[in-house]
Parts: sequence; C-alpha cells; structure tokens
Amino acid sequence: MTGPVVIVGAGGHAKVVRDALESAGFVIAGVTERDAAAAARNFPDLPYLGTDEGLADRFAPTAGYLTIGVGGACSTDGRRRLHERFSDQGYRFARVVHRMAYLAAGVQVSEGVQVMAGAVIQPGASVGAYALINTRAVVDHDCFVGAHAHVGPNATLTAAVWVGAGAFVGAGATVLPGRRIGAGALIAAGAVVTRDVPDGLRVAGVPAAPLTPRRG
Repeated sequence: MTGPVVIVGAGGHAKVVRDALESAGFVIAGVTERDAAAAARNFPDLPYLGTDEGLADRFAPTAGYLTIGVGGACSTDGRRRLHERFSDQGYRFARVVHRMAYLAAGVQVSEGVQVMAGAVIQPGASVGAYALINTRAVVDHDCFVGAHAHVGPNATLTAAVWVGAGAFVGAGATVLPGRRIGAGALIAAGAVVTRDVPDGLRVAGVPAAPLTPRRG
C-alpha cells in the first residue's frame, strides 16, 4: 500500500510519521487536528481536513488509509482509542515502515504498525496491530510486541522478550532476554528490566522496581 493516507493528529509525532510515510512512498491526503492553527503551523503544505469528527464526509473509509499522528508521552490509551473509533467506522490503517528501518526477512508486522527511522526488528520477531516501534528502537530476535504497545526511542528488547497489549516501554529502556512485560504495563525511560513485569504495573530504575500499585 502506498496511499492515499490521512494523518490523524498534527503534533510532534505527526511530523515523524510524515517523514516515515514520505520515505516509504505514500501519498499523504491531508491531516486532521482539533487545533487548526497547529495543523497550519506544522503542515502548511498539506490539506487540512478538519477535526476527527465527520472525517467520513471528507475522506471516506474506502478512499484510502489512516495512520495515527499522536504519540503519547507515557501511555498508549489515546492511540488505542483512536484506532478503535476509526476501525468501528470501517477505516483501515496503513503499515508505515520508514525506509531507514531494518526488518529482517520473515518478520511479522500487522496492520497499522509504525516503524520509525533507525529501528531494527530481528529474525523471528512479530509486531501486533497498531503497535509503535519508535526511532532507533531495537526488537531483537524472537520478541513479540502486542497490539497497541509502544517501544520508545532507543529502547531495546533483547532476545525473546514478550510485550503485552498496550504496554509502554519508555525511551532508552532495556528489557533483558526472556522477560515478559504485561498488558498495560509501563517501563519508565532508562529502566533496565531484569524480571517479569505483571499487567498494569509501572516500573522504573536500574534494576527496574515498582513505582505504584498496579492499575485496576
């Protein structure tokens, strides 16, 4: 697929998404954004398609693809809600892989995944739907990244790491071989994970230790 694609959101992450789209040869049909001034400031040369509401009147689900231009500083919830809302309306999401990312042969990358510049995904790894593998992140051999999860810039998942749905691995974090990161867990920036992290737990430090009780 090469487009046309609409970027949902026009903030900082959307700039990175645009770069990845253009590097991969996609045609960008425009952007949506609640703040029209922000859209004009960040993307003066792209069509502004208004807010998310009523997008179908301006860009039908059959017209092309969407991709999410919202990052999320320490949560994947906002991206997940956007994916769910637009999927329910019949939209499809582009697989966006920057041409300067490296994906080994046979790597499984699902619908809506974003893989940014300098990221590396090694043999035997798989990435679930709508996950984000951010700039220069490393997903080493035989790792699994669940749906809606976010592996932050310069984060490293070493061999056979399992990351649950909606988990957030912060910038520069390292997860040691064979560890499991539970669904909805948060790994703070720079943490080194030496043990399994249960669902919803927030951890930080070297070695990583709990910050707060589990959510829910």
